[in-house]
Amino acid sequence: MSTAHELTPRTRAVRAADVRPGHIVMESHEHPAVVVRVERPHNGTRIRLYCRFVWQASTEPTWAMPEDHTLRADDIVQVARNR
Repeated sequence: MSTAHELTPRTRAVRAADVRPGHIVMESHEHPAVVVRVERPHNGTRIRLYCRFVWQASTEPTWAMPEDHTLRADDIVQVARNR
């Protein structure tokens, strides 16, 4: 059984500090990912998003976005408009 995934959803700009679990963010072009967990190290001034691509199973491991560092609270992230 196949499931259709919207790979290029309409997005809106959101501050990283306002992203919540369940939001769909764009990791890159045609790579939407569901936010599973949000960490706020450094007293909330930095944000790390843990995600899975929309096509991954819930049993697969999450990965950090961005992979090599944290976001500033005021950084802009593209979130699907339906969230």
